[in-house]
Amino acid sequence: MKISSSQAQLKLALGYTMPIVGAAVATVLGLILNDLIPQAYAAWSWVIVMSILGTSLVLGTRFSNEAYNFANSTKKKTQVGATIGARTENFVLAIIWSAVLAFMSIGFITNAVAMQSTWSNPTESQASDPNWTSVQTILPLTIEKFFGTYLPAFMLLVIFLFGTISWLTERAKDAK
Repeated sequence: MKISSSQAQLKLALGYTMPIVGAAVATVLGLILNDLIPQAYAAWSWVIVMSILGTSLVLGTRFSNEAYNFANSTKKKTQVGATIGARTENFVLAIIWSAVLAFMSIGFITNAVAMQSTWSNPTESQASDPNWTSVQTILPLTIEKFFGTYLPAFMLLVIFLFGTISWLTERAKDAK
């Protein structure tokens, strides 16, 4: 589908603004959710925030890529520079989002696994014994722990994989 010059300008503007609007909405919503959601389920606010950020970056990449493809098809040098800027902005922000989300998901998964065990504390007499060692106890997996720690960590990993593939796919699309 061919787009007109005015549609390309709109897509260029959307390409620049989608990541900014997405970040603002995600920040405000994240702060609201952080106050409303019980502490046991606080990780879900990050799932929602990262989903909004990822969606805005995918849409920003789509719009800026469509504007870039239009500018390349018209061969107007003045339009190509602005569209390259929008594509680059979305590319850099998407890389940062992907890296942060990858480390966040690994951190959340590590935290979930670490919360599944406890270590015994020494009594006063055991603390002075150099041969005393702490004993690890594996705790049972409960529904609250599963929905509060494991599932959000897994969802962050899924969002990372799906979001990264989506923005890379959008960026690689050629003009039709």
